[in-house]
Amino acid sequence: MGQRLKILSTVLLFSVLFSANCSTIRKNYRTIRTDVQITDFSNGKFGKTQKFILRRINQKPTTYISASRDNLTENLRYFLVKKGATVEISKEDPTSQVTNSAIKPEVNIFTPEKSSELSRETIRELLSQQQGELLIDGYIYEKDLGNVIDPDFTTGIIIKIYSIDGTMVGECIIGSFYSTSDFEVNQIYASLIADKIAQNYLSYSEKWLGFFKK
Repeated sequence: MGQRLKILSTVLLFSVLFSANCSTIRKNYRTIRTDVQITDFSNGKFGKTQKFILRRINQKPTTYISASRDNLTENLRYFLVKKGATVEISKEDPTSQVTNSAIKPEVNIFTPEKSSELSRETIRELLSQQQGELLIDGYIYEKDLGNVIDPDFTTGIIIKIYSIDGTMVGECIIGSFYSTSDFEVNQIYASLIADKIAQNYLSYSEKWLGFFKK
């Protein structure tokens, strides 16, 4: 009986280790297949940012699950704070930012959508209201281009960074093949974006502060 328990325990241990290893491999593979780029239009002017205001991430087309954008917002805040940043979610009314359009049909591609670009006045108001230095705004674009036989999914994330005068001082773009509805993927995207923002907009001391907090 004791021998059987020992064998069973060994098998279970190897199963757990194998499962954990597969999860790590899958995560690394997904990360490698994700392209992330950032451009700092300010040439380092905001390299010592003390406080970010994070606007809730939007989603296009709006027929996709709204939980994905909420998860990306929270995950991005988490990873930025982990890097040593001070981040507050914008206190604007979420219903004024985006409507819950799960029942709204997808917009015809030939019909131009209303621009989602923030006005300078809105940016100044959002930053002044919560005494932030930089505003982070953005959206997710997801599209299923394939079918059951030949699946082909594409995901793009656009993140824009604005200063108090309403100027866009940076932009981060992600391109990948995995949906943000997968929470692990959502975390991967948020972590990659946070890394890029930290490299360009956090001071040296704050980067190390985030390191020692781990």
